Amino acid sequence: MAAELKEFEALNVCIGRECTEIRHREYDWIFLFEEVGTVLCACPWRIICDSRIALTNIDDGQLFGLKRPVDGSAKAKELLVGKEVVAVKIAPISSDLSITFEGETLFELFNHSSGYEGWQAIAKLDYEEIHFVAIGGRTTRNL
Repeated sequence: MAAELKEFEALNVCIGRECTEIRHREYDWIFLFEEVGTVLCACPWRIICDSRIALTNIDDGQLFGLKRPVDGSAKAKELLVGKEVVAVKIAPISSDLSITFEGETLFELFNHSSGYEGWQAIAKLDYEEIHFVAIGGRTTRNL
């Protein structure tokens, strides 16, 4: 299994880079990492900072006793944009994705289906793009 996971180290291209943009589309979220990486997320995710869950994908649009509904994109940008990535990990069995940012901020994607694509990523290395798809508790790589 360890040799198999090494091929997914291409996502480490995001280490030392910053999250630059976050977009919420109708059915998924897009997280951009400078010009080197993109994560498309159709599964549950959360951002942990200051030793607590600061935001999740289902918080978007919720009131939680506030005057206005939570703007998930704006809050996610506040928490992640401009922060440098220090580690990227893919869980070997579940394909959950974990991206650690400076300041002990953690972005976690929970691959919640045995058949659907939970998340996809694109890593740009030199002149090639490497595509990753988390599906059914495993991650596949396409060149």
